[in-house]
Amino acid sequence: MNNGSFIKTITAAAGTLALFAAPLCADDAVPASSAECAVSAEFVYASATASATRGGVDMVGFDLRLQRNLDDNSAVDIGLLLVGGEQDADIYYNCDSVSSTNIALLGGYRAKFDFVPDKLTLFAGVRAGIAFVDYVIDAGHQGAWHTYASDSDLCLAYAGELGFSYKITEKWAVSGGYSYFGNTASVGGNALKISDQQYHLFKIGAEFRF
Repeated sequence: MNNGSFIKTITAAAGTLALFAAPLCADDAVPASSAECAVSAEFVYASATASATRGGVDMVGFDLRLQRNLDDNSAVDIGLLLVGGEQDADIYYNCDSVSSTNIALLGGYRAKFDFVPDKLTLFAGVRAGIAFVDYVIDAGHQGAWHTYASDSDLCLAYAGELGFSYKITEKWAVSGGYSYFGNTASVGGNALKISDQQYHLFKIGAEFRF
């Protein structure tokens, strides 16, 4: 995927996120007693469950999210997950390396528990949505030429998560956790066939409440 297409994809995803997020924090969306929104930005490390020879690529990136409380013990959110990376592949598959990019628009639900009242909140949640997945396969030198193969797919994405939010001030909190993320992409060429990838996501970042 060239840079122009990548930028267009991110712009479109961000626009869609803003479109869905607008009514999420409307004044009449939930009872006033529990009306609180939060935006968070977390650094993500994605550890692939499959090896590079099966399309698994360890990646890094960001998870950007807007959350809205339903009540004291539950919330809904919408977010944009952007991760990418590159790994060496086994020469048996005639590949030098495999790189991947995942851009996912996800909606989610969280069940929350105040482990330390007004300080430390634990949560468990689920997310689902769509993802744009792109792969570039470095097939190495074929004679005098260095060859590459690329493919992309728009697919379903899903995740289950466990995490925490630790309140620093009335507005700011530290957040983080673990998520099991998967996509249903089916991509690849003669060098490598790739489908249905799963990742362990480890996240840490900050949350602003308003």
